[in-house]
Order: sequence, then C-alpha cells, then structure tokens
Amino acid sequence: MLLGRLPNALTLDSKGRLVIPARMRDEIVRGDKSPDLHLGYLLDRCLYLHTEEMHAEFVDGFAGVVSETPVHRKLKTKMLSRFFPVGLDNAGRITIPASLIEWAGIQKEVVVVCMKERIELWAKEVHEELERADQEEFEESLEAALELASRKKQVGETRGHV
Repeated sequence: MLLGRLPNALTLDSKGRLVIPARMRDEIVRGDKSPDLHLGYLLDRCLYLHTEEMHAEFVDGFAGVVSETPVHRKLKTKMLSRFFPVGLDNAGRITIPASLIEWAGIQKEVVVVCMKERIELWAKEVHEELERADQEEFEESLEAALELASRKKQVGETRGHV
C-alpha cells in the first residue's frame, strides 16, 4: 500500500488526462486490468480518487452515520453526485472531468498524496499554499497528537503491569 506524497508532481495534459505512475497503477489495478475508479471532491480543494473498494467503504461508512431524513437524503445525494466514474486507459491515464479540474484549481501540475482511504489530487499551487499557511497549525496539532499518543501508551503500559 502506497502512503504519503509522491516525490514529483504529475503533469495534466491538454485533454485533462493524468498519467498514473506505474507503481501506483499496480496498487490500483491488483490484477484487474480495467478497475472501476471514482473521482470527486468534498472538501479542501483537492480531488479524491477512490478504487472501487475504497469507494464502497466510503459510501458504506457514510451510510452508517446518516439516517433517511430529508436533510440526510439531500446531503447523501449531493455528496455522491460530486463523484464521477473514471477508468484507466491503455496508457495508464485517467481523464479528469473539466468541472473537477476547475473546482480544484488545477493548472498543469498535480501533487498526489496517497492516504489509506483515498488518493488526493491537489493543484500544485494550492498544495504549496496549504503547506506554507498551515505549518504553524500543523506543528501544534502534531505536538498535541504525539502527547496524546504518549499518554495512551503510558496508560496501556500501566494497565499491563497491574
């Protein structure tokens, strides 16, 4: 499983196609030469690329927390309507719909961040700005998370010795 940022930005061609690097493609394909992929957006001006398995888990997870009230049905419809089916062509490319390119602010270069539950595609300029703007907040959040993890580990060790 790939996790983290790809070392180099990818280049979107003039037809809105993005070549998926071979190593990442191998992770996505897993024996299925034409896997079902889903590309969409929710938050943070990045695009979410899901494999069929990731997308099913995403939809199932969301279904578990929303009821069938009118507000939740509308939310679910709106959320799912932001995702489009995409596929890999013979050259290992996906075609990003123009509306998604525009929404994410992609000009030419795309930063790819592989998460466990999704693959994020960022406009290089948007990602760079996010990195600059959020550095202080990131450091504070990381310190708090590491402190919490340390406390949980200490509590677990204490319970293990009792």
